[in-house]
Amino acid sequence: MAEPVPPSFYAKVRSGPCVYCGAPGEHVDHVIPLSRGGIEHPSNLVSACGPCNHSKRSRLLWQWTPSKVAHAVESSPEVRAIWLADGSTLQSQLIAKQLSAA
Repeated sequence: MAEPVPPSFYAKVRSGPCVYCGAPGEHVDHVIPLSRGGIEHPSNLVSACGPCNHSKRSRLLWQWTPSKVAHAVESSPEVRAIWLADGSTLQSQLIAKQLSAA
């Protein structure tokens, strides 16, 4: 079981730019939502603006907006690590989503 994340860590994360679009951060997002098996741990917490946080909701990365996921993978070591941990599956699903939208 993960240790509780201190409020000071939440404040630090929230003060950064949104990893999904670069706007000012307002919220702390669980990259892998708690409802989808994510954990309450610094490696799963990133800054998100209100619109991105509300749009992502409880989606996994591959289920969400490809351009925002790409921005997060490029700008956030936490998101990049999660993406690469299951990269082949996530990338395949993301590519399929992009093709079906075209």
